[in-house]
Amino acid sequence: MDMNVNISSTNTSFINGEIKGGVSIGFITAYPPDKGRLIDYAYMLIKHLVDLNPALTVTVFSDLPFSSTGGRVNVVSSWRPDYPLSLAKLFGKILKYRPRILVFNVHMAVFGRSRVMNFLGFSLIFLLNILRRLLSYRTVVILHNIPECIKIEAVGMKLSLPNRVGFLLAEKMALTCNTVIVLMRSYVTMLRRRFRKNNITYIPHGAWIWNTPNTPRDNRDSIVFIGYLSPTKDIYALVKAFLKVRSKYPWLKLVIAGSSHPNFPETREYLEKIKYIEGIKFLGYLPDENIPRVLAQALAVVLPYKTTTGTSGVLHLVSSAGVPIIAPPIEEFKELYREGAGIFFSEVDPMELSKAIKVLIEDRDLWRKLSMRSVNFASSRSWERIAYRFNRVLVELAK
Repeated sequence: MDMNVNISSTNTSFINGEIKGGVSIGFITAYPPDKGRLIDYAYMLIKHLVDLNPALTVTVFSDLPFSSTGGRVNVVSSWRPDYPLSLAKLFGKILKYRPRILVFNVHMAVFGRSRVMNFLGFSLIFLLNILRRLLSYRTVVILHNIPECIKIEAVGMKLSLPNRVGFLLAEKMALTCNTVIVLMRSYVTMLRRRFRKNNITYIPHGAWIWNTPNTPRDNRDSIVFIGYLSPTKDIYALVKAFLKVRSKYPWLKLVIAGSSHPNFPETREYLEKIKYIEGIKFLGYLPDENIPRVLAQALAVVLPYKTTTGTSGVLHLVSSAGVPIIAPPIEEFKELYREGAGIFFSEVDPMELSKAIKVLIEDRDLWRKLSMRSVNFASSRSWERIAYRFNRVLVELAK
């Protein structure tokens, strides 16, 4: 489907026409107010789906310790990260509520820190696919990353035979779903070639659309890091690069808006080592309502990734604010650049990062070009547009 479809002119009778009497969707996902593990993706997709299609009702089989009801979106406490026995509870909840379509929102570490827990989580996906004809439901998996594109050494794992076999089996179990959705176009080619599957489709990550104050470029004074701290991101390289640049531009600030990832609580130590450095400001986890204000003062957002774990949610979070993004020339970022993202490439090295920051401070024309690319990129894949594409998948499965 053309990503430039005019949502405002969408034929709503088409959206609802194939789902007579409504349809119940079950999302197996982590969910706010939890942190990490794809919660922002889940919340935004579900919100825009129910806004778009009045025929849908959603049950969220969440990792939260409580349940809640809210009209057409009901949150059911169903499982806990790193508690294998909780997967039995999740299985029981699914059998109780019997949604017509099950949607698994996962990456390779979504069920917790433990490799065993994640393997059991993917095994449950496989089991539910075995039972789908007997229990008359359909399945969708949103696969946010694939092992072939992760440097697993960067997340503290060894490229051992058990790990390779475990990743392969998890991948194959996920691919047993009726429909597999991936967020990078290149993943479609990789998976089809490797597994000879034709049930794989590409729907990009959704972009947030912010009403950001239009601060003139010359009034901006900060370099921003947004996101969870984890071993996949070299925050120390960013800090060293910032200090090099600040020696020339003493007015510059480094704003760190993030907290430790729930799978890597030890990364709190990163902040302890740098929190007293002059010019660095820590905001912790940034609520949505504060994001436009922070981005309005940003000259650039820096993503100092050693490896990606799928497409960049942070890039999609910040792009509509018109802020250039400094990122390494990793394949996922190269693909996003080809699709229009406002990325300036730099190796994650203090010297190279400092050069990239200086270029964006000094080259006004380049800054404006990348800023406009970021805005247009976000507009082309707003959450509203992504929900429309996802809804088409649900309509097809519900026939």
